Amino acid sequence: MFINYLLPKKYQLIYSQIDVILNIASFFIALWATSVSINGISISNYSYVSSTLSFYLFVDMFFLPFHKLDIIFHHLIVIFLLYQGIGSTQRFHNQITTLLMMTEASSIVLGPGYIIRKYRKDYPSLSSLMNIAFAISFVYFRILNLTYGLVFDVETFYVLEEKRMSLTTFGYYSGISSLAMFLGLQYYWLDRKSTRLNSSH
Repeated sequence: MFINYLLPKKYQLIYSQIDVILNIASFFIALWATSVSINGISISNYSYVSSTLSFYLFVDMFFLPFHKLDIIFHHLIVIFLLYQGIGSTQRFHNQITTLLMMTEASSIVLGPGYIIRKYRKDYPSLSSLMNIAFAISFVYFRILNLTYGLVFDVETFYVLEEKRMSLTTFGYYSGISSLAMFLGLQYYWLDRKSTRLNSSH
């Protein structure tokens, strides 16, 4: 959408020709983000983590077609939340940043699963296995774990209250709203995937 706006018609990109590269990049970023969330994020390495992830999301966003507005919206929310994390305490990173980055664990099987479905249609059982693995990881990391961490974990309330002291009223509520939209987007994707699955049967 963005890149093609700048390119002459004969040089414009076709998403179906670059989506494999984007899925491979997504796999490695998801692997890295999951590793970072498991090992922990310190204040000293947060600028590296946030700038790396923001750069990837920003570049990836420019290669997405117009009909993937939900993913563009996701990227913008995450970039904003990464910006909000600058200057936060170690307690904040342990509770919020780690929780958000852990959602990328489900994307580890998303990219390879897409490539298998596209190029290895002669292995339907492998494709089905990847679909099941993605569904389980999506529900666990992006629905159950994220919902518990943001809504029901008391530590999150204390961390956000602590964060409120260092932000303006607008900054604080825009951050809270972004977290709510990030969580809501996961439920939107879950509903869309469930609807698609039901319609295929």
